[in-house]
Amino acid sequence: MPEKIRQEFNLLYKDKLIGTFLIESMDFPSTSGQIKLNTDTIEKEKELREYIKFSIESSEKVLCDDIAYGEFIDIEEFKHLSIINSLDWTLLSKDGEVTKILVPLFFSNNEMSFRFQ
Repeated sequence: MPEKIRQEFNLLYKDKLIGTFLIESMDFPSTSGQIKLNTDTIEKEKELREYIKFSIESSEKVLCDDIAYGEFIDIEEFKHLSIINSLDWTLLSKDGEVTKILVPLFFSNNEMSFRFQ
């Protein structure tokens, strides 16, 4: 994928539209930007909704307190392993190009980051 900044994609998990993602920066190996979540999908899909909540909470803890983060991960991460380990995350461009990514990380300010598969 070319390193074009401010490029818009649909974020998909399996066949579900999670939201619209706008790439704002690429710092190998991570890419980050703004996500506008598809509320219909998030409301219907409990597993995804809970993963996003977990991801936001863990991203806040890692920035504030390493011990609290470690304890939180030890208790909560296993609940989301099917999503975390899934290779079914993709970005779909307006041109129809599909790009496989690893599980994205979500942040409270509607930011998201990911790495390419």
